[in-house]
Amino acid sequence: MAISTGIGTKQTISDYECKVIIDDIMIPEFSTGNYYKGVSKALNSLFTLWG
Repeated sequence: MAISTGIGTKQTISDYECKVIIDDIMIPEFSTGNYYKGVSKALNSLFTLWG
């Protein structure tokens, strides 16, 4: 699983922050079958970081 950032995004959202979102939000939700919830929470976190 990965979150790919582009040239403009890397200045705002680091690879470490993407890893934390995957490890702390997506994987726990996905492991219980909550795929939509995992993606939704991850996107909300990314939108918050983006500002």
